Amino acid sequence: AQQARALAGRLQLYPNPATGADVTVALAGLQPQPPIAGQLLDGVGRVVQQLTLRVQGGEARSLLPLQGLPAGVYTLRLLPAEGPVTKRLVRQ
Repeated sequence: AQQARALAGRLQLYPNPATGADVTVALAGLQPQPPIAGQLLDGVGRVVQQLTLRVQGGEARSLLPLQGLPAGVYTLRLLPAEGPVTKRLVRQ
């Protein structure tokens, strides 16, 4: 659990708040592992998008498209081998 908390501090999601079509998701400090599954949840916890991030050199990075999503508060949840990490995303 402590390792997952430390990893959560290294999860970057930008720009946040988001006004454009995409945001960048970056997670550093990872051990070698298969691609990481992720989900974007709306304000009531429904999955509105799924994504997969490849891990290279201890980092996972991907663009998260936001086209078609209304303004609001979302939660990004990633599931690396180290444990689940989450971060809030505001779409304006």
